[in-house]
Amino acid sequence: MSMRSVYCGDVNEQHLEKEVTLCGWVHRRRDLGGLIFIDMRDRAGIVQVYFDPDQKEAHALAAELRNEFCIRVRGIVKARPDNQVNAKMATGAVEVQARELEIINRSAPLPLDAVILTSTALSIPKLRCWASPPRKEPGTTLFPAEFIMASFMRCRSLRSFSSSFL
Repeated sequence: MSMRSVYCGDVNEQHLEKEVTLCGWVHRRRDLGGLIFIDMRDRAGIVQVYFDPDQKEAHALAAELRNEFCIRVRGIVKARPDNQVNAKMATGAVEVQARELEIINRSAPLPLDAVILTSTALSIPKLRCWASPPRKEPGTTLFPAEFIMASFMRCRSLRSFSSSFL
């Protein structure tokens, strides 16, 4: 199997019913009983890949996948049904039906899930200047990831402030 025939973010309607080889990282994984779906990413973007139980070897290996595993997939590009097209994604009109899967490198579980941290309303540059927890509209709560990041940034700023006197 070649390393890659196309980047994940470049898969589109021009590749329909063609075989592609993708190489990248597992961004998200969803197991819906029989079918296993992953969002696979590389430097060009994200594409959805699904593993059908008919492809026994690939499906069994896909059950082991977790976030940030580095993988290579060979499969056929299929059009998504009209009611499942994701207009928010550049590759939202297509998905890849996996035929072969190779796990290039496994990843240990991450202490903080990068997907959760990047999907919150906060970003690290905003947190750099905060000396106290962020204020929200009355009646709203912070996500756990926001609490963790705010605490980390406060501690880091206090450490750097106090170390300037030593």
